[in-house]
Amino acid sequence: MADERREYLQATLPQYQSHKKVWAAKILRVIQGPEDMTGLICEDAAGREMPEISVTDEWYEDHMVLEGGYLVVYADGYESWSPKEAFEQGNTLLPQD
Repeated sequence: MADERREYLQATLPQYQSHKKVWAAKILRVIQGPEDMTGLICEDAAGREMPEISVTDEWYEDHMVLEGGYLVVYADGYESWSPKEAFEQGNTLLPQD
């Protein structure tokens, strides 16, 4: 069913190429925290583990986060999640200052 829907939408909707700059980090582990919070352990551009980033359980469940995907933050502050393959095919790491 999901494949049929994807094929239908890809045949029906106009196609776009993204050109946005985003901030993102690969999610290594998910930690269930206290009081409606979930912790994300991510890695930085050099592959080092970063301090825990907390998100609400609601955000975590709404975005169906899986380890290996990416936490993505847009310029307007919107936070999202992207599957690994989709993110890595559509984004290139910019030089870090």
